[in-house]
Parts: sequence; C-alpha cells; structure tokens
Amino acid sequence: MNSLRSNTILLFALRMLCLLFVLIPATTATGQEIDWKATVGEAISTLQRYLQINTTNPPGDVTEAADFLQQILEREGIPVTRYEGAPGKI
Repeated sequence: MNSLRSNTILLFALRMLCLLFVLIPATTATGQEIDWKATVGEAISTLQRYLQINTTNPPGDVTEAADFLQQILEREGIPVTRYEGAPGKI
C-alpha cells in the first residue's frame, strides 16, 4: 500500500512538473514568443534532478522530494500546503 501511495505521489508530481513548464510560461508571456527549446531543456533538467532524489522504500522518506517540488512551486508563486501522512512521512 505504501509503495502504491509513493507511486501515486510520484505520478502526481511528474504531472505537476509538466504543467508547470508548459502552462506557466504560456500564461505569463503576454504576447511574447515562447522559447520552447529553453522550456523543454529546463523541464528535462528539473525532472533529472528530481529523479536523482532518493525516495527508496523502505524507509520511504520523500521529504527531500517534497522540499524540491515545494521550492519550484513557491518560486512560481504557487502556494504549497504539505501534509504528514505519518510521523516523519510527508
């Protein structure tokens, strides 16, 4: 069950990253041309850094991954609320 939850969280995070790097630049460009090469490069780089974070189960600690995603979202002005599923588990 815990592995399923971790996979669900990972899938959600990956979807959010994709949305972040496609929708945010498109909505803030206000008529400016989007540099898709740079956007794709940034998305790939961010995903690579995210995938390097150890979220192996056990122990299943995803705090570092949550910190990483929180930094990205807050940098883009998106509010973040984190919930602890169990002591020491975000």
